[in-house]
Amino acid sequence: MFSSKLFVCAISLLSLAIFEFPLPRLASHVLEIPSLGITADVVEGYSMSILSKGNRVLLDPVSRKGNNLVVYGHSFTHNNPLDSAFAKLEHVMKGDSVYLTLESGRRRYVVESILVVTPEDLWVTHGSQESLLTLITCTPIFNPIKRLVVVAKLVSIE
Repeated sequence: MFSSKLFVCAISLLSLAIFEFPLPRLASHVLEIPSLGITADVVEGYSMSILSKGNRVLLDPVSRKGNNLVVYGHSFTHNNPLDSAFAKLEHVMKGDSVYLTLESGRRRYVVESILVVTPEDLWVTHGSQESLLTLITCTPIFNPIKRLVVVAKLVSIE
């Protein structure tokens, strides 16, 4: 249930400071989308201020208990719009590979669906029968009234 609140708060530009908890710096935790040239550090937690400090994304810790890992990232920041982790996410295509490296190994996912939803569409963060990775960011890039959601299915763990 806490994950649902995070979805609304995490990607709202007006709520950047709602959740401020200390976060571990997890240098070995990385999200990669080679087709887009995206490589971002993954930080687990609920601190929105961490997203404005460069090329980072947030892994929802509640989602780690289920089969749908949820990762939030900015499509732009006011300081440097092109340095945001998900600035190019709108160009992802079905079939693209997404890699998530965690302590359990490097996981390869393949993009299965791309959709645009309202901030209230919390169902995209819910659990699944399959092992999924859900990437969420604001869209369109300079008028973020919707959410771009990219869902990828796990195909291998190295």
